[in-house]
Amino acid sequence: MRYDTPRITQDSDWRIKVLWALFLPVLALAIALFFYYGEGAEDLQSIAEESAQVSQIQALEKERLALEAERETLRKRVALLERSSQIDREAALQLSGELKSEQEERLKLVNELALLKRIVSSSVTTEGLYVQGFRWVNDRLQIVFATDSLSVRH
Repeated sequence: MRYDTPRITQDSDWRIKVLWALFLPVLALAIALFFYYGEGAEDLQSIAEESAQVSQIQALEKERLALEAERETLRKRVALLERSSQIDREAALQLSGELKSEQEERLKLVNELALLKRIVSSSVTTEGLYVQGFRWVNDRLQIVFATDSLSVRH
C-alpha cells in the first residue's frame, strides 16, 4: 500500500521575506547607532568646548576677584591721599595766616626799633623830638614824645 501524499510546496518568496525580516531590524539598528554615535561625537565635542569655556570663566572670575581687590585697595589709598591733601591745605592756610601776622608784627617792631634808634642817637638836637615818658596801654608800651611846642604819642 502505497499512499500518495500531496506534495508540500513552498513559495519562493519566503527567502525574500526572511531577508527583509533580517534586513529591516539591522537597518534600524544601524540608523539608531549612527544617530547615537553621531550625536555622541557632537556631545564629546560640545563637552570639550564647554570644558574650555568653564576654564575660561574660572580664569576670568579669578581675574575679576583680583581686580576688585586691587580696586578696593586703590580706593582706600585715594581716600587716604585725599585726606592727607586736605590736612596739608588746611595746615598751609593756617601757617600762611600765622606767617602774615608774624611778618606784620616784625614790621611794627622794626619800625619801632628804628624810631628808638633815632631817638637815642646823638644826632638829635635840642630843637628836635625828645622822649617825654613811657606808658603801658593795653599791654603795649607807649612812648610819649615832646617837641618845643606840642607832645606826640606813638
